[in-house]
Amino acid sequence: MAIENFISGAYLATYQAPANAGNAGGAPTAVGLGLTEQGFNLKFTPRQEVINTSDQYGGAMLDGVSRCHDAAVQFDLMSYANAVNAAILWPFTSSPLVMWEPTNPAGRLYSNIAGQMVFVGQANTPSAAFDAAAVAGNIFGANRTLTAKYCILSPGSDISMLLDSRLRKIPMQFSMLPYKYTAGDGISRAVFGVAS
Repeated sequence: MAIENFISGAYLATYQAPANAGNAGGAPTAVGLGLTEQGFNLKFTPRQEVINTSDQYGGAMLDGVSRCHDAAVQFDLMSYANAVNAAILWPFTSSPLVMWEPTNPAGRLYSNIAGQMVFVGQANTPSAAFDAAAVAGNIFGANRTLTAKYCILSPGSDISMLLDSRLRKIPMQFSMLPYKYTAGDGISRAVFGVAS
């Protein structure tokens, strides 16, 4: 047996833009995003109200109030063509060069123009075996699939496109927006995604 129980294994992803996204062009289907440089990095950021101001203890953190958390996925696409085909680059208007247009005005909700991302684990890897075991606390299900229903470019993120003789990689960060989901136990929860 190895010195540690190491987990590794690539994931593939698809993106399906909603029909009303700025550059979706009708009723799009799920498109594979292809290769990434370093995989997909899921990020979870706790939000809280820190209790850290008092006359006796100054600015020391005494406690905190949990205020849920945010979820995001960060990745560097290696195929600019796949990004364009998936309509993942710019959901706000028909092009990043267009700031406003009648069909895509300011004021739309992110949840109305966010697309669905589905992550599927590569078979025959340590992560596939671990996920299939359905270990408590693991976010992936036995089928190694995670479906995030509402994904959109994170606020403040930049889309940079290298115009050069080198590979045009697309570094991206997408926020996963929560939605209501009722699991098999009948309990309604606010979730960022569902594993299967």
